Amino acid sequence: MAGNPDLVKLPRAPTTSSGLKYAETYIVDLALDDGGEGTRQLVQTIKRSATTGIFHIVNHGIPMDLIELQRDVAYTYFSKTSLEQKDNDTTNNASGVFEGYKLRTPEEKESGLIPTIEEYNYDFYATGKVKRPPIMDKYEAEMSSIYSHYHNVLIPKIMKLLSIACDKESDHFYKMHDPSQPNSEIGHYLRYHTNWTRDDDKKRASYAGHTDIGSVTFLYCNPVICLQVYAPEGWRYVQYIENSVIVNIGDCLESLTGGKFPAALHRLVRFQPDQGNYERLALVYFVHPHDDIIRQHFRLEQERRQTLRGTNMMSGQEVNRLIMALSADNEDPYAKILDENVFLRAKTGDLVPAPEQMTFDYDNRTILQSPSFSSFSEEQWTVLRNLAQAIAQSGIRFSERDWMSAMRVVNGEGEETTGEGKLSREQLDVLKRGLGLIRG
Repeated sequence: MAGNPDLVKLPRAPTTSSGLKYAETYIVDLALDDGGEGTRQLVQTIKRSATTGIFHIVNHGIPMDLIELQRDVAYTYFSKTSLEQKDNDTTNNASGVFEGYKLRTPEEKESGLIPTIEEYNYDFYATGKVKRPPIMDKYEAEMSSIYSHYHNVLIPKIMKLLSIACDKESDHFYKMHDPSQPNSEIGHYLRYHTNWTRDDDKKRASYAGHTDIGSVTFLYCNPVICLQVYAPEGWRYVQYIENSVIVNIGDCLESLTGGKFPAALHRLVRFQPDQGNYERLALVYFVHPHDDIIRQHFRLEQERRQTLRGTNMMSGQEVNRLIMALSADNEDPYAKILDENVFLRAKTGDLVPAPEQMTFDYDNRTILQSPSFSSFSEEQWTVLRNLAQAIAQSGIRFSERDWMSAMRVVNGEGEETTGEGKLSREQLDVLKRGLGLIRG
């Protein structure tokens, strides 16, 4: 590379000619963020993106040649550093959190194998405090300038837009990320080798899907098309837009927004045939809120699971886990796991019926909404959500039959009285006292 002879330039994959099905693309042009009508347009775009939890930002302010330099620095490190040195370039503390190169597995070490997916973590707050590999140390000023732009410009802008979209003060979410309290921002490099599907039998290369734990993740858009997001239509590819940055909503922000902005369920699948001879190098930036917000997220999730236990209802995050489980051994790249109405309801913070209350289409391996739930109005769905919580908090046991009887009450099909197969007086009292569903 002219001017940087010590760097190895990553070969660029051609644009794929495969006819792919893409998720709807939501573009947030930060040049429109004027505090007036332009900002309102961006907020509306971000609101619409909640169906997938992913949007692209353009005019983000990071020069394209600086991003290319970052990519070449990471690629040079991965391709020119010995395995022995890489094994020493880590501060792994056996907690699963690492700074530096991700340790190889014992099997990989014993066999002398290079991981099919190599990873390196670059802690923003460790800049100038830890010893980087020589090639990264040489270009640390350039690398750090990119992360400083995320830290000082993009995070405040995106948090502002998300706060406005949630009808909060414009600094509501950013106050949970400012550097005055412990939090974390991690640059993450991933090198996908051309043989990265070597471990398909171990489910390492064809992921079932996952969500990121933090608030948002920034991912510089990659021309190697293999990133998918679960959309209302099923699994769909994420569109490549040159020099854009993809924003993924994470689990913490889903909790903080009460499900209004659900976490993006995403995965990587096999490269397209006309890109199969090219490596993929991903440039990721994970953003986490203050440590106490992380703890609050886990506490809320624990309470939510406890509250819903026994009610045959699922939250959006439980829906994600269900989709992941059913995607794990399904080779259809466009698999539609969940009925669109159920998925969209879960993606707006509502509760949805658990699998026991749905129909499973074994031919298409799809969960469908049960007819028992199809005729609910929006008002009844709100009642249904409150009912599930009231039942769980009452401590009174509801069997599956009891739950369905309660559903019929909610759906206006008559009051279930005591007797065999009917709701008990105590159960009716829960409905009466908690929700006012039954006339006294």
